[in-house]
Amino acid sequence: LLDSEETGSNQQNLRKVRQVIESLHLTELNNFREIVPLNPNLIQIDQIDSQAAVIYPILLEDRLEVILHLPGQPLHRYSTPLSAEEVEETLSSFKEAVRIVHRRLWRRFSPKIYELLIKPAETKLAKSNIKTIVFVPNSRLGNIPMAALHDGEQYLVEKYAIAVTPALQSLEPQPQKQKPLKALIAGVSESRQGYSPLPFVEVEVKKISSMIPSSILLNQDFTGKALENALNSSYFPIVHLATNGEFSSEDTFILAWDKKITAKEFEKLLHSKKHKKSNPIELLVLSTCEIAQGNNQTPFGFAGVALRSKIRSIVGTLASVDDQSTAELMVQFYQEFTQRNVTKAEALRRAQLSMLKKYEFSHPYYWAHFVIIGDWR
Repeated sequence: LLDSEETGSNQQNLRKVRQVIESLHLTELNNFREIVPLNPNLIQIDQIDSQAAVIYPILLEDRLEVILHLPGQPLHRYSTPLSAEEVEETLSSFKEAVRIVHRRLWRRFSPKIYELLIKPAETKLAKSNIKTIVFVPNSRLGNIPMAALHDGEQYLVEKYAIAVTPALQSLEPQPQKQKPLKALIAGVSESRQGYSPLPFVEVEVKKISSMIPSSILLNQDFTGKALENALNSSYFPIVHLATNGEFSSEDTFILAWDKKITAKEFEKLLHSKKHKKSNPIELLVLSTCEIAQGNNQTPFGFAGVALRSKIRSIVGTLASVDDQSTAELMVQFYQEFTQRNVTKAEALRRAQLSMLKKYEFSHPYYWAHFVIIGDWR
């Protein structure tokens, strides 16, 4: 469908490409248990957010294609002749550079990725009064810290709120009627099972619970059974987990005080009797470990598990992050999120900008890996 030059102006073909991408992503999200058929009536961004743009990056062997979906406009297509190997090498170098906190290597690669994904759309984004950019990436592009893309003068996050979703059709067209302000907050700050302590988790838990009504499970109180009982006994629109975890092809878990909660166990917990379809969790926050990253078996990591469980929005990280800066960013996120008319994506953006303005946390390592997955509103 993208082989022909005519596709650039052929809306029917571009719409079909969108359908294929969304179908593939949803099938992948379901662990290939069932094929999600093509949907001829895909949700349009206008139905969800009139100030959001959707970017579908498609990495082919000899080029990078980008489809841009703007409210009230035909689909736009951009193509850059560059081999998949070259693109993946740049992406990999960028990801590694962002993790090296004492150097500015990321500056070498960030503008290159900006040129590929954002530069061709800059004028249209500005003319359309866009506030949020939503990426619908495949597995090869899904763990890039888009907030750290740089145009030579500004980070992308300085201009736009940023979100990631596997498919627009996985979202509810209508936003939630009011912000849910009741949370279950669970965390482990002490060293357990050979994992490093996270001393700032206690600060994070204390400050967030002072802002919104909360039930707290901290350290010895955060057992697998206690989490299960809490989710079964009361409805919590917000679930915030601050603990160590791991996501790899060999081992996938989050760490409670007494055990490792596996992805399968976690998915079961999210289907508790208090959190059925009529009362889904609105926001799941996985704050301190690399658990929004996925692999071929489980796309989007624990966030993918949450999306399958019909959780509306997930905030997580794409890489291991610093304990102290995470606590500060999370507290700032909730301060912004509790304001009227501030979307989750905008709250995260403001929190990231607050870190960027602090000299000791200005490097992208401290803030760029945080991402909102799913519904950004």
